[in-house]
Amino acid sequence: MVDPPVNSTEWLLKSGVNPKFIDSIILTHAHADHDAGTFQKILEEGKITIYSTKTIIKSFLRKYSSFSGESIAFLWKLFSFHPVYIGRTFFLHGGEFEIFYSLHSIPTIAFRLRFQGKTFVYSSDHQGDPSLQKNLMEKGIISENRLKQLKDFPWNSDVIYHESGIAPLHTPLSFLCSLPPKHKKRIIVYHITKNDFEKAKDPDLRRAAFGIENTLVFKTEPFKYEEAYRLLDVLKRLDFLMDMPLWKIQQFFCIIQWNQYKKGERIIKEGSIGNKFFILVSGNAHVDTADLLHNKRLGAFEYFGEVALLTNSTRTANIIADSDVLALTIDKPQFVNFIAGTRFEQILKQLIASRSPDTWNLLAESRTFAILSDYQKMWIESLLKEKDFSGAGFVVKEGEPLHGMYLIRNGRVQVKKSGVAVSELERGDIIGMIHKIQKGGKAEFSFFHEKDLSLYFISREDILGFAAKNPGVSMKLVYTFNNRKKFEKK
Repeated sequence: MVDPPVNSTEWLLKSGVNPKFIDSIILTHAHADHDAGTFQKILEEGKITIYSTKTIIKSFLRKYSSFSGESIAFLWKLFSFHPVYIGRTFFLHGGEFEIFYSLHSIPTIAFRLRFQGKTFVYSSDHQGDPSLQKNLMEKGIISENRLKQLKDFPWNSDVIYHESGIAPLHTPLSFLCSLPPKHKKRIIVYHITKNDFEKAKDPDLRRAAFGIENTLVFKTEPFKYEEAYRLLDVLKRLDFLMDMPLWKIQQFFCIIQWNQYKKGERIIKEGSIGNKFFILVSGNAHVDTADLLHNKRLGAFEYFGEVALLTNSTRTANIIADSDVLALTIDKPQFVNFIAGTRFEQILKQLIASRSPDTWNLLAESRTFAILSDYQKMWIESLLKEKDFSGAGFVVKEGEPLHGMYLIRNGRVQVKKSGVAVSELERGDIIGMIHKIQKGGKAEFSFFHEKDLSLYFISREDILGFAAKNPGVSMKLVYTFNNRKKFEKK
């Protein structure tokens, strides 16, 4: 994504775009309409990479440190940073990006992308009027070299996304209208209201329209190793292949098959014999069984079908395609041989032992875990270990180290501070916040049960592993928990 606006993560999710498709963000400057969605994406799923200049990323971190109350040092850990430099190209997902300055009220960059025989330009917020630029140079505000660079805007690119708005911070639409028709026909204007755009009545310019249905698609020239690149793109997003040696990846290439399914088609039939392992490459599906109170949604780079293969049992649910689906499949003999002796085999066996309709329903009902993506909930499922307490007693006492997190399965827990009851927890509530456990903190309260209590436990080691792959989750949970407390007080 480039400069994602506020709530863009929610909109994309509702539009059926899996969070895993977006693993990188180009941040051009630190104004709220360009960076609010960046912060939200950091908190969503996985660990993203941000591409920007050091000046811009430091400005972004100062702002959101003040906003969130977290230290800059802590925020640095939530994402990977790839610095970019003016005049120096960098490569991302097969594209070659060239960075140059825009003219705005704060440090801002633009870029030109070369990809499979086509070029695309994004101006970001920019004052593109040459007369104003020249005036700034004459006043000594910008240098002659900067003026020359601003004049060398790449109008000859195939597609140009150029902003327009109210001067002096933005490019007046009148300037874009004054350009030669050969340039205007390549321009998509954004950052301008429909009413203001239509006043210009310029037939050569087009205004950017909101919605996936308005995506601009143009033909490119596939490069020689595109299929291999596509497969590697799938592999790097699969957690079970991250730590496997190269020879195992080569073996993987030899045993996979491509399969397509139409919207509404049943990919797996409940009660059938399991003979394939599935990896979704594109599209969405859901798990359909009467035992689940909330359907499990499956998206790109998620896998399923392993239980029947490893237990020699029949399929326990239907898997229905919610859209056209492209999937990689592995036949049972090859799959069992491929994972034999690997860490992935251990994880799957642990998941099979802990996963059930009850664990899924519990996570879906939980006020804490409900905010996680379905993929994250399925990951949490693999970490759960049953732990029961008989009669009356303490789960954790105030001041004791937090060795992990507890999820209440059945029963009630009194929360006490200095011996005084302050709250009560029930099914779906947790004991121990991720951020406290990460930092090796101690319990601020005592948690007491008067009767038998059934819990699930997640060890600190497993929490640290989960948080390392989903660094924004702990902060997201804290924010949700604090907001819930404020709401409950009202």
